[in-house]
Amino acid sequence: MIVELFEYKKALNPDILSVHLGPCVGVSIYNNLSKNGFLGHFVSELDDSDSMFREASCFGTSNLEVVLAGGSISDDMGLREAGIVLNNREHLYASLRKFGIPDDKILMNFADKNIVTDMTLYTSNGFVEVNCEYFKF
Repeated sequence: MIVELFEYKKALNPDILSVHLGPCVGVSIYNNLSKNGFLGHFVSELDDSDSMFREASCFGTSNLEVVLAGGSISDDMGLREAGIVLNNREHLYASLRKFGIPDDKILMNFADKNIVTDMTLYTSNGFVEVNCEYFKF
């Protein structure tokens, strides 16, 4: 299943969730006990990421594994747009911590400049694949 801009999806084993990211941040949450997962595609701190975090953590956080990826800043961004990307990264991390997800369960892989990222969550085993590709204007 493809996760579109401004949304998140939940999947059960053996589903696969995918998202294509530029400056947006993808958040994967996997429950290694129930084998279900969530993947969100968030643009700014105004997006409703809390709904996904609330739903994912409703049965506790001890079995959750989280990956944040994407968030590339491109050469043609102004300071305002780059600030939005950086604020989004910080906001999502702080929100995960607010819902009780410990630091050691959160892996972050933010892209350098001018990179697009594909992120895929495999609910059969919790594997999160992050592929990055440079682009030029």
